[in-house]
Amino acid sequence: MFYVKSPRMAHIMCISNQKGGVGKTTTCVNLAASLAAMKKRVLLVDLDPQGNATMGSGVDKHTVERSVYDVLVHRAPVALLQTYDTERQHGARENILHSTRATDFMTPKNHVTRVLRDTVLNLSREYPFARALVNSGRLSQPCTYEDTPLSTVQNDSFADNMRPGSPCIDAPVGGGNGSGWLLNHIGNRFSLLLKGEVDTGKLDQLVNSANAQGQALDLIYIDRAGNPQGQAMHLRDDKGVLNQRYDLGESAVYLIRPDQHVAARWRHLDPDTVVAALHRALGSELATEQAA
Repeated sequence: MFYVKSPRMAHIMCISNQKGGVGKTTTCVNLAASLAAMKKRVLLVDLDPQGNATMGSGVDKHTVERSVYDVLVHRAPVALLQTYDTERQHGARENILHSTRATDFMTPKNHVTRVLRDTVLNLSREYPFARALVNSGRLSQPCTYEDTPLSTVQNDSFADNMRPGSPCIDAPVGGGNGSGWLLNHIGNRFSLLLKGEVDTGKLDQLVNSANAQGQALDLIYIDRAGNPQGQAMHLRDDKGVLNQRYDLGESAVYLIRPDQHVAARWRHLDPDTVVAALHRALGSELATEQAA
């Protein structure tokens, strides 16, 4: 490793070794984290196709549909990079809020919070409602991206939960790969969740449009009679939990991102609208909006 201090007071550090597997990426990730913990402004850029720095920074590389590479080869606008910053800053602020609340619950700072904590613990022994108030740390719960520009504005009537930007909630399902849970059937690629009667002509049009853009789209039918078409997957909502949590009703369409966040949802399938939402989720619309 060598260190250079430039005339403008910027600090350049280089960790270099021709051999692989000697800890270069690990050193970079931990160095960046340590400097950030010291309140320094740090930019960690992962341009390695292996994406190990991305994984080491807490982001699953398999859920990133487009990356810096797509920007460099002009397959995505530069504005796409800003959306990652917007979403992760929101996530970081929410994590800090959750950790603060958890710390205050576990180690009360005053008499009032101590009385609240002790009352909740006492009630939780007998009453289920109080158990949800026990806060022992909730950092593992993914956040809802309320203002991400990658989501499509919802126009149809749905319950507030599972709105665009929300992380998908798991639910028991039958069929599919036999795992028994929804989240085991989605992720790593865009998925389209379909409930109700679907015009097969419109569905074929949608799949062809997505393929023409070089974008794979997994189709997942919910409680569809008969056999699913092509490579589509068929899930059963035997207990009605999926319907309740996602407000599927008689008909619903959900576009789900590779990281299992809702990109958009509608009551009925319209191929052009879904393709537009897919383009937005990939950042394709950002350059046009910025130019306007």
